[in-house]
Amino acid sequence: MQENNKKIARNTIALYFRMAITMAVSFFTVRITLQVLGSEDYGLNNLVGSIVALFSFINGSMGTAVQRFYSYEIGKNNEQRLSKVFGVGIYLHCWVAAITLLVGEIFAVFFLGKLNIPQERMFAAHVVFQISLFSLLLNILNVPYAALLRAREDFAKFATLDIIQALCRLVILYLLYVVSFDKLITLSVMNFVITFSYIMAVNFLARKYKETAFRIDRDKTLVKEMTGFISMLLFTVLFSLLRDKGVVVLINIFFNLTVNAAYAIAATIMNMVNTFAMNFKQAMVPQIMAAYSAGNRQRMNQLIDSGTKITFVLLLLVTAPVIAEPHFVLDVILADVPPYAPQFTVLALINVNVASFTYFLYQSVHATGKIKWQQTYMSVLYLLNVVLIYVVFCLGGSCYSAIYVTIACSLLQCVVNIWFARKTFGFDLKAFSKNILFKSVVIAAAVFAVSFAFPEQEESWARFIMHTSAMYAMIVVSCVFYYLDRQEREYLKGFAEKKWGRKKNWN
Repeated sequence: MQENNKKIARNTIALYFRMAITMAVSFFTVRITLQVLGSEDYGLNNLVGSIVALFSFINGSMGTAVQRFYSYEIGKNNEQRLSKVFGVGIYLHCWVAAITLLVGEIFAVFFLGKLNIPQERMFAAHVVFQISLFSLLLNILNVPYAALLRAREDFAKFATLDIIQALCRLVILYLLYVVSFDKLITLSVMNFVITFSYIMAVNFLARKYKETAFRIDRDKTLVKEMTGFISMLLFTVLFSLLRDKGVVVLINIFFNLTVNAAYAIAATIMNMVNTFAMNFKQAMVPQIMAAYSAGNRQRMNQLIDSGTKITFVLLLLVTAPVIAEPHFVLDVILADVPPYAPQFTVLALINVNVASFTYFLYQSVHATGKIKWQQTYMSVLYLLNVVLIYVVFCLGGSCYSAIYVTIACSLLQCVVNIWFARKTFGFDLKAFSKNILFKSVVIAAAVFAVSFAFPEQEESWARFIMHTSAMYAMIVVSCVFYYLDRQEREYLKGFAEKKWGRKKNWN
């Protein structure tokens, strides 16, 4: 257990080192890309990318299933079965790629031209669509390799590749300034080259494991077992993508590309924050899966509780300053902040905090394999989310209504995750509600009470630093003296004594 905890710590450090670099590059990339492309082309790029992402719903369910089967067999230490899982994964993903290509081309022929896109940019839209579609196909075929690296917890290698990829995107920014050809098409072509290189590198790293010896396996029993698991995920992933990407299309239909650009800014920041949290989540999930397959429920429950607390605190540290000072933060990131972007950003970050809270409970239910009804309820909520957004827009609701509806549905999804965790593996709902859920709400309320009480001043670095420092002080004090249990305080105390060589009174 101690070695597994150290592995989680090492992987988390590697992933956060990656995040520090890639997030800095991403902020700079958004700023320059918006400047070079302009609001309309930036919104168009986001619109086309979102549509292509909708076609990845089959692949999304496949990736989740393959990684779950990998982690389960690793926990069982069954190398022969692991090789079969890889072979079946390759076989199934070839079919997924073929179906995705067919659906994508049908959409391009019959529906792309019906979107709210200026006629003079229609050719660029078609080119970007085709390039994005082929990038998606390559990613689909790469899923068995990438999922294996994650299940094997090779996160340091992933971190290195992501850093290299981020640095390559800096080169793209320079080329966008010097090329005279259509800059939106140029951006798509160069992104495709980087994606292809990244996929080849992942493939190369994964091949060090003997189970990746290239062979397609059509084992009927395993195919049936995996497709059965996938079928329960399929509609959940589809409706999740429909919610995330469909809102971009709805905004385009009811509003315009300028609002699309503002939403794209908020979505980019939301994805960066999600990546920040996902770094820790990715390091924890394989351990949760392995603990369940090994029959160690105490370890599994401990990981769920600690993981939920740490994720909550990490997200609060990142999002609280942006929620409190959205105009200042966006002014720093962007040279020209599109209208609606600050409000979209605040609402999107609130949704991230809500939606992430029960992530480990969701994954723990996956570990049991008893996901039929959980996925049914999640699918209904995702679909309801999109339908309600459409209805609200039809009734004249503002563009912000999309995220108000999403936050409400995210709260309901948290309830679903908690309920099914209790039902499938006897998770202690009463203890979770008392020791984690209630305390998290209290801490969040205390932090934003500090923010509301902060005196009104002109926006500046001095105000931002003082405002952030006040909120961080409340987070630290609340967590150490209120949020952590005795065992966690003792661990923190021991870590502090070992790290700094002096004793502290944490009680």
